[in-house]
Amino acid sequence: GSVLDGLSHATFAADAWFFDGFAPSANPDMWSEEVMKAVAQRSKPGATAATFTVAGAVRANLAAAGFGWEKAPGFGRKKHMLRARLDEAGTVSTDKPWFAAPQARSPGRVAIIGGGIAGVCAARALRASGQDVALVADGGLAKGASGNPAGLVMPRLDADDGPAARFYRDAFLFALETYGALDAEVFDACGGELAMDAAKQQALDEVGLWPAGLLEPGETNLTLAAAGVLRPALAVRALAEGVAVFDARISKLAQDDEGWLLETTDEVQHGPFTSVVLCGGADRTLTEGLPLKPSLGQVDVFEGPSVEGVKTDGTYVAPLDEHLVAGATYAPYTDGPVEPTDENTNANRQAAEAMVGAAFGGSIERRAALRATTPDRHPIAGPLLDEAAAKDAYRGLATGKREDYPPAPYRRGLFALTGLGSRGLVTAPILGAHVAALITGGVSPLTRDIAELVHPARFLVRNIKRGKA
Repeated sequence: GSVLDGLSHATFAADAWFFDGFAPSANPDMWSEEVMKAVAQRSKPGATAATFTVAGAVRANLAAAGFGWEKAPGFGRKKHMLRARLDEAGTVSTDKPWFAAPQARSPGRVAIIGGGIAGVCAARALRASGQDVALVADGGLAKGASGNPAGLVMPRLDADDGPAARFYRDAFLFALETYGALDAEVFDACGGELAMDAAKQQALDEVGLWPAGLLEPGETNLTLAAAGVLRPALAVRALAEGVAVFDARISKLAQDDEGWLLETTDEVQHGPFTSVVLCGGADRTLTEGLPLKPSLGQVDVFEGPSVEGVKTDGTYVAPLDEHLVAGATYAPYTDGPVEPTDENTNANRQAAEAMVGAAFGGSIERRAALRATTPDRHPIAGPLLDEAAAKDAYRGLATGKREDYPPAPYRRGLFALTGLGSRGLVTAPILGAHVAALITGGVSPLTRDIAELVHPARFLVRNIKRGKA
């Protein structure tokens, strides 16, 4: 897309820029005053810029954006080059201050509560950015839905160009890169077929959202050669490599001047931590303010015949070595044991056999687990609000009042990555990188509108606007 459109959706603050947009006379849109102002808005104090060109229009547009510039000796055939500097930080105006990014935290200890795929993806991203990370996992790693014998890495497909469609596309591509770097036994890129009629396939193609060749149309199925089957428990352990993992159940959070203190169920305190990321999934002990609901699901592993790739049509069947895995059931959960049932096994068998057109062998493994879901079915990833302060700050939204609302009153250093629902294996890697970027001030892989799609504040703001807060 155009550079101006890309910058308008970006959320980072850069240290340095290199401008290489071809000659300004041949490509003026890339050197415009609007582009340079967008650059300034996404720069840190003292950010620098350099470029081959010394064209007068470029110098004027840099100056209009607040950059000081100077000519410097060039090299090769270039007699001169430009060096520029922005002394003051840029500011990005927003009509949604409740979604503004929090101030980056200084390097320190980060506690991640939750040992599933969300927790380890956040831990991996934070550790890669140089943070000291402690992963607190009640019962150890992969004890919830991330402990299933297998799970799909298949995208959600929307026939439009909205934030949700782009989010699930980007999440899928990001997940492929993440899992593709792991051992072959962890991720089997066997490909897959998604039941879809010709009209929807044509609509997807006309939007043009997906890279060429990734989606292959058929008469009644859409083929994704890059899709595959993940062994979640193996992936969790591989992604957690090098991260300190502690087996404890956290019952309370407290904050003092030094940071966050974590209290276990046996009243032992740990900390202080500069930041805390809540990744407990269906465990709502520490996320009472978030509209999370548990959903009960079951997957089953059957004896062969195996299948060549994933097949999905509401439910799915996929290869797992010489066996096959089928699932997953989806049912509300209020209370009671979380365990597999013969009824769900029979339902998974019947649906999978109908897709394959063959009878399966005996059941060799089955597992039930809870997923965390949200009212809009999109995950939650980002900083948590001080709810009382936010209700007071934004109460004018209930009557549609237009005013200069203050930036979001966040609970300093507290974040959530949860509510991943049935697509957690696909969305966890990119969301872990997003939360890590928010904590460190790094570059998020999410554009601004997608970050708003998954922001924890969206539910409270909607309720205020509807008079329900």
